[in-house]
Amino acid sequence: MEKSANQLLDKLLANQYEAYLVGGCVRDRLMHKPVQDFDIATNALPEQVMELFSHTIPTGLKHGTVTVMLEGVAFEVTTFRKESAYEEHRRPQQVEFVSDLQEDLQRRDFTMNAMAIDLKGTVIDPFDGQIDIAQKLVRCVGNPNERFEEDALRLLRCIRFAVNYGFRIEQATWEALLQHAHLLKFVAMERVRVELEKMLAGDNPYQALELLLDSQLLKYVKLELQFPFIKWKTADLPVYLRKLSQLDNPLLRWALLFYSMQTTSDKASRALKKLTFSSKQLKVIIPILNLEIWLHEQIDHALQAKRTPDKNDHVALSSSRVSVDRPDLIWKQAAIQFGKDTLLDWLSIKQIEFSELASNTSLDLKQSVFIVFLRSGNEWISEMPVETLSELDLIGSDLLTHFDMPAGPWVSEFLQRLLLDAAFGNARNQKNHLLKRAEIYRKELNKHE
Repeated sequence: MEKSANQLLDKLLANQYEAYLVGGCVRDRLMHKPVQDFDIATNALPEQVMELFSHTIPTGLKHGTVTVMLEGVAFEVTTFRKESAYEEHRRPQQVEFVSDLQEDLQRRDFTMNAMAIDLKGTVIDPFDGQIDIAQKLVRCVGNPNERFEEDALRLLRCIRFAVNYGFRIEQATWEALLQHAHLLKFVAMERVRVELEKMLAGDNPYQALELLLDSQLLKYVKLELQFPFIKWKTADLPVYLRKLSQLDNPLLRWALLFYSMQTTSDKASRALKKLTFSSKQLKVIIPILNLEIWLHEQIDHALQAKRTPDKNDHVALSSSRVSVDRPDLIWKQAAIQFGKDTLLDWLSIKQIEFSELASNTSLDLKQSVFIVFLRSGNEWISEMPVETLSELDLIGSDLLTHFDMPAGPWVSEFLQRLLLDAAFGNARNQKNHLLKRAEIYRKELNKHE
């Protein structure tokens, strides 16, 4: 990709135009990080760029941007420009093409992004971006109040760059961010989501949560997010969230965050939908929250069944009775109801939570059962002969034929019970054995008719 970018620069230079690599690719190269995209700035007008290259896309001619396709790679080539007043704190009302590179660089957001490199490798850095990178500092170009007033998305970008690069936010930039936090209401929720996803997917998700709380930015998004995090202070962050980065799947980080809020899955779903998370993403996050609630209910039910009054006439339960509650059956039933993947995801986030418990911490009965899940959950899943109805060696028509009965709710009920029996090891997953088991259910049904 870099070779193609240099070829593009070379062709512009050969035709008497100025051309430079600019923005994020310069920043990442100087920080010795992988470069994802190469953006190019030139004094050539969009029409001149399109004349030079055979395969171009008029991406944003109004703003001076042409996409050049070179060897199957897309490069954005933008004419040097300066910008007028911004509309609704997001986009310039109009742009003016200019011939000076520095005029183009001074419109950018942060000093680390306001650098250019020419074909010879010379860095053009009029705003000391290299110094700020060396000092691990996020600093606005020029007046930070003006930068945030121009484009409110920069409020989130500022925090994202700080946490993803492990930088500090320069004091004047931070003060301006706080002063202009209310402007975030002008940013589309989709853009908010993209920035938040990048923060939580990075190496320092806990720092992202701290800065979001310190800045209170999320109070000002376009659509109100009604979940506890909005009202938290940094001191309210559970200690185990410091280990968010141990979860490789970013969606599990979101699941653990919502889990830490102890909010309902409905409220979590509404908040995520406001943030424009996809249905596919919700199908990972929400079942984990529902599983947590379901497990609490099942354990409560199991413990309730084992309660006996002690001599002081209050409810007691010996630890030996916890073992006979068969947590393996609760776990296997959960695997059938929620799916193996959801259980494995739950184990991952629960491991993070319980890793913060001191070795001498006294566990209550429910926590003790959760510890058993953590220790044996993977093994129990692996030993299940079946997990879904499609894996049963029997289908509804087999029951109808065997019993010569009309279809009805009983078919679905029998299938579910047979699935549990096969999963629990109470019956072999073979049609003849399953039908014999179903005969027991039929006798029970007859007694109640």
